Formats: sequence, structure tokens, C-alpha cells
Amino acid sequence: MEARAAIEHTGAKIAALKEGLEAARLQMAAVEAARVAAREMSPLRTVLESLNGDRPATDPEILANVMRAPMELRPALSAVLGENLEAVIVDSEYFAAKAIDILKEKNGGRLSFIPSPRSASPRMTRSRPRASPDVSSI
Repeated sequence: MEARAAIEHTGAKIAALKEGLEAARLQMAAVEAARVAAREMSPLRTVLESLNGDRPATDPEILANVMRAPMELRPALSAVLGENLEAVIVDSEYFAAKAIDILKEKNGGRLSFIPSPRSASPRMTRSRPRASPDVSSI
């Protein structure tokens, strides 16, 4: 009798692990799709292709691609953040200003920008106090 209960318990654990694995696979596929979409995001691509020598060493990230949150919280985060999930995380105020100029000049659409918590300049911090949580800890 104990052996049967142990087998059933182990079977339930295996089923739960398989379900978790499938959820993780779906999440990985969604993240990869978001990364591909972010790379091909027309306004950001327009900016990056127009920068030539002023292009940053690494392409800026999209907020949705760097946020880490448990699966059960993602719908709530999406509801609260809305289109801000597609904001571009920038290392400098200069990049954001230059991107805005390029988009205006080329009628390239719109982008939202969020200063990187790692490199927010004193000027950015003074003019815009940081009240949001560090996105890398979400």
C-alpha cells in the first residue's frame, strides 16, 4: 500500500515538473520572439541604422526583454505597464535625444525611453527623480 502511494506521489511530481517544463519552454519561446521583434522594431531600427559612428557599443534593450518576474505576475505587470513594456532602456540622455531627433526627421514613429539604472546621469536623476524599481530586480 505504501509503495502504491509513493508511486502515485512520484507520478504527480513528474506531471507537475512536466507542466513546469512546458511553461518554461513557452516562456523561452515568447522571450525569443520578443527579442526578434525588438531587433526588427521599425523605429528603433531606424534610429540605430541612422546613428553610424554614434551608435552605442551594444544595442539598447527593450524593457520587456530584461524584466524578470514569476510567470504568475506577468499578466499583472503587463496590465500595469501596458505599452511601457516596449520602452527602450538607454544608457545616456544623449542617445534618447538623438533618437528623438532622428525619428522626427525621418517621420520614423515613436519610442519611449527609460534611463538605465546602471548609468543614469546626475542630470537625468535631478530632472527626473527615480521612483520606479530597478528593472533588473523585478
